[in-house]
Amino acid sequence: DPEAFLLYLQARQLSRDATASAYERSNALLQQALAIDPQYATAWNALAVNTFKQFSRGLRVYEDGYAPAREAAQKALDADPDFAPALATLGLIAMEETNDFPAAAAYFERALLLAPHDLETIRHVVIFLQGLGRLDDAIALGEHAVSRDPVNASHVANLGNSYRWSGRSDEAVNAYQRA
Repeated sequence: DPEAFLLYLQARQLSRDATASAYERSNALLQQALAIDPQYATAWNALAVNTFKQFSRGLRVYEDGYAPAREAAQKALDADPDFAPALATLGLIAMEETNDFPAAAAYFERALLLAPHDLETIRHVVIFLQGLGRLDDAIALGEHAVSRDPVNASHVANLGNSYRWSGRSDEAVNAYQRA
């Protein structure tokens, strides 16, 4: 639905501010989009990602844990069982909430099989590889993501983290300055 899509785009732009009020406004727009199209997997996943980020950044009370984010990602998969971004979101939740790295690996593996060129999924896998200490793999995948989207500050900053943690200080500084 074009109206739901427009609401999704507005919500996504708002969420880039990464403030509590921006996430709240973004979530409200996503809820409006979902009222128009309850099967809109992309909007469900955006709601899951926003909620995940609110928890991981300390902008939302943790009383329910990551359950709301997990439920929204699951609704995205209910709408489209092969929606790779929702699988990647579930991978992030498994990694962050319970340190369930085997479950996270399974989610990420399936997401990459379904959408090997999806840069957001790749970004999440880079974070996962960093968490595992597989920095050479994180660097290779991060460099791939940056080569595909050289102006995406998140990809460049994540690559900078990989460089820093692997002792490649000059490359890290260059990446951070570029980001």
